[in-house]
Amino acid sequence: MLVLVCALFLLPACATTSADDEIRKLEARASYEAGVKNIAEGRISFGLAALRQAVEIEPGNALYHNAVGAVMLNIGRYPEAQAEFLKAIELDPTYADAYHNLGSAYAEQAKWEEAIGAYRKALAQTIYARPETTYNNLGYAYWALDRRKEAAAAFRAALQLEPKRGASHF
Repeated sequence: MLVLVCALFLLPACATTSADDEIRKLEARASYEAGVKNIAEGRISFGLAALRQAVEIEPGNALYHNAVGAVMLNIGRYPEAQAEFLKAIELDPTYADAYHNLGSAYAEQAKWEEAIGAYRKALAQTIYARPETTYNNLGYAYWALDRRKEAAAAFRAALQLEPKRGASHF
């Protein structure tokens, strides 16, 4: 009987913790969505602040780290972007977009071999919505290293997936 009484007293604590976790996740999601909206409307600093708040509330969410990294990439803060993408990948090693974005951060710093490695990892993921973009970027990375055959193969792969992609025709 004593065990049952103890269990009944512990149940509300467990339910509260679960409810608190859900509230925290909802707060993080709201911050993330506010960040995305602000960025879409051109309010980059407000958007970045909201995205960072989402990361602070829920640091284990790879999507939020990737979003902060994407903003950093777009404003030219490449090492910070790179760190956010690496954190996203650490949290979710199958996150193709984070690998792609990491490749772009490396490419912006002319770290071509690292960019190629990240793009290849993006393409190796089972689920990936935009491989044509990654193949195109991979082609440019190979081109930058004067690896013309590999560049041509990557551009052809991009064109097979998206025949109207003008940049790949180049």
